[in-house]
Amino acid sequence: MRKRLAWTLALGFCAGCTMLAPSGAGSVPLANSPASDTPSEIHAEPAPPNKDTLQQASDCLERGDEAGAVRRLNEYVEANPSHALVRAHLAELLIRQDRRAEAKRQFIAYVELAQQQGEPADRHLLLSHTRLAEIARDDGDAFAEHLHRGIGLWLLARQVQKLPDPGDDSPDPQPLLFKAVRELKKAAAIRDDDARPHWYLNQVWSDLGQHHPAAQSLRRASESASLTDLTSAERLSISLESK
Repeated sequence: MRKRLAWTLALGFCAGCTMLAPSGAGSVPLANSPASDTPSEIHAEPAPPNKDTLQQASDCLERGDEAGAVRRLNEYVEANPSHALVRAHLAELLIRQDRRAEAKRQFIAYVELAQQQGEPADRHLLLSHTRLAEIARDDGDAFAEHLHRGIGLWLLARQVQKLPDPGDDSPDPQPLLFKAVRELKKAAAIRDDDARPHWYLNQVWSDLGQHHPAAQSLRRASESASLTDLTSAERLSISLESK
């Protein structure tokens, strides 16, 4: 099992090394995911990938030394702050070691990067919001729990909508979207002056074809944007949609 995990992560690390690069404003998706406490240095130009460090991390995992793998991956992201997929793997390892505060910081940093870089960096967004909701639940942070759960449900619905030929056992995206609405409304009720639940409600209502509530949510998001710790992609998207 450990060997399989090591090889899986090693493949992911290589993808992070060779496929990811900082993207410009043109690659910012319309809807993105929230972040806070995100280190500003993640926007720096990445240093040349140190594959030896990633190989050392993979070797640590093969012999069951997760703490050693975390040390190697921390070294890597410090030298290469813009490599999103490596951050996602690091965050998962930190969760396995019950280092939740550190994992939260890495998941938040990953979300910020994934919003900017798009595919393939954004492949772990759904999992990251699931983890952030779990961390918030354990920390007693009801606002963040409902916010991240709502975003996760919305992302799941979008994944289902993109299936080329959904089978009979595939989930119906519409109930998922309505569940997302309920979670995001709960978040907005706790912190009404935060733009993020309103912004994602705008996205969910739009996917449901409900234009009036979508417009109302966008207006609330725009009014609160200047007072909210948004990611750069979220801020740009709200600004563009509000024009």
